[in-house]
Amino acid sequence: MNEELTPSFVEEEVGLLVHHFGIDRVQAALAKSLGARIKRSQPDGRCQSAGTGHRANPSIPSVLEQLRLTDGDRYRLLTDFYTQLRDRKLLPESQDIRQFAQIIGLKQIQGRSREDLLRKLMRFLKDQPAERLRSHIGGAAAVSEEERQQGFSVLTDRLLRGG
Repeated sequence: MNEELTPSFVEEEVGLLVHHFGIDRVQAALAKSLGARIKRSQPDGRCQSAGTGHRANPSIPSVLEQLRLTDGDRYRLLTDFYTQLRDRKLLPESQDIRQFAQIIGLKQIQGRSREDLLRKLMRFLKDQPAERLRSHIGGAAAVSEEERQQGFSVLTDRLLRGG
């Protein structure tokens, strides 16, 4: 069970709670259950609030939550898209995400895992206008292992025929 409690799992679950109940209710529930602010001990003995940790790589649910507060239309588009990505209904493989990213103009997308790639892709998409998001998301279904294999098949046929 400890394997399930990776930071990304916890972040996603908290993100879902925030999505359904709002950030104020989630913070109030945490404060009530803990009885005080969460503190984390530093090696030098000082304490730091857990909320002041690194923000260089925010979770996808937190990125979506920020968008919910500013642009409901883009929030809905990206939330639905992320759900399909997370469930592997769209872009199921890392290579699919890389190919899709290149198609939509994100030339340099690197990551060690599918989760890393998704985080970078969603951060790129969150800054796109709603019309462009609709277009990009609509094209995501065409990117798959089967499509790549068909592309390789066409290339192979051309090479073997000499044309």
